[in-house]
Amino acid sequence: MYENPTTITYTFVHDFGAGARTTAIKPPPRMKGGNIRDIMLAPSETFTQTTTPGHVLIGVSGDDDKYADLNAGAAAATGAYNLSDTPAEVPRRIDLVADGVTSVQVKFVAPTGGTPAGIAEVSIVIDWY
Repeated sequence: MYENPTTITYTFVHDFGAGARTTAIKPPPRMKGGNIRDIMLAPSETFTQTTTPGHVLIGVSGDDDKYADLNAGAAAATGAYNLSDTPAEVPRRIDLVADGVTSVQVKFVAPTGGTPAGIAEVSIVIDWY
């Protein structure tokens, strides 16, 4: 089971400067959990972090960052930033059964202060089992 996962990459484009957004990822049928292999942020517009930075959070309702938190900081346009740049951060185990959930929440958190900005393509790679 663990040695032969179903690997899926979920890709989103979000304008972080325009505000926050929450969506969900539903695992393939009969899967009990997974491991977040990586999150990649590929900005097309530089991020601001005048007061607080933007984030990509993966979790469940009531615990937005239970599984992962990628801090966008002042990510530069045309750069690429990965959760796996910090090896201790991945993989992050998702246990759907223990958590009593049927989907994983993805939250895009807007930067605050000044004139918030930051547009990026976000790719989330999950090994489902």
